Amino acid sequence: FNLLVQYRRTWLNRLGGEWLTEAQVGQDTHLSTEFFQPLNEAGVWFGSVHGYVGQSTRGVFYGDDKIADYLVGSARAGIDAGAILGTKGILRVGALWNQIDANVDVGDPVLPDVRQLSAGGRVSLVIDQRDHAWFARAGYSGIASYYGATKALGSALNYQRLEARGNYVQSWGPHTMNLLAAGGTDFGTGMPAYDSFTLGGPLRLSGFRLNQFAGREYAFGRAMYYNRVLAMPDLLGSGVYLGASAEVGRITDRYDGLPSPGTLYSGSVFLGADTFLGPLYFGFGSGGSGNWSLYLLLGRP
Repeated sequence: FNLLVQYRRTWLNRLGGEWLTEAQVGQDTHLSTEFFQPLNEAGVWFGSVHGYVGQSTRGVFYGDDKIADYLVGSARAGIDAGAILGTKGILRVGALWNQIDANVDVGDPVLPDVRQLSAGGRVSLVIDQRDHAWFARAGYSGIASYYGATKALGSALNYQRLEARGNYVQSWGPHTMNLLAAGGTDFGTGMPAYDSFTLGGPLRLSGFRLNQFAGREYAFGRAMYYNRVLAMPDLLGSGVYLGASAEVGRITDRYDGLPSPGTLYSGSVFLGADTFLGPLYFGFGSGGSGNWSLYLLLGRP
């Protein structure tokens, strides 16, 4: 579980400066804050400073068996500049410093601890034209992010990380098809384990365990169908949905040196609800080699 509380203070000055702070407790615990300052009256250009301190749990798998849990502590600070792209999205360019402290919580104590500083430049682009954040009925979105760690800014390692995701949604009457494609690469630069890509869990290879597969290269695709079977009062959310998904993924260049599991297929059937607390899913997932899961999820998959 994770429980998140967020506080936003708006119009701190004439140009509309904002201060956002959030605290989360649970499996992934963190405290983060950002000051966001528009630089002109039109609100197109902006600058921001942000900080984060937290700890998350990350599993280590050997085949289908979890052999350890790492506690990954992170303390980050960064500065960005960017542009608001009308009502379409946002572009950010900046620098980030991230101190990592990872150690074994459950598992063999001979597994290595990690204490490193990662520092570099980053670029992110978010475009979102969907009509709803959860259970959208129409529209498209795209997200791309690049991070280049460099010793010139104090990083322990030089490496690169690029990830992109695209989503298209179309409806015919009460029927909705939601398509997603995603992928990432480190360009062969030896990205460390704490920054690796993961697959596994609800609607991300639903029949497998959460973050069961990790590596430096990945590709993922999902076709999801849902139909609103029950409307809800606006105060509670938009409705209850019956749906299913078909998923395919591939992850390679594993940091643990194990061979790639190859192309993985999975799928799920679920009952979902768009609630005032966020998306709610209760579903059954199935994967290859007899893997299956039963999941109850409140929050983003």
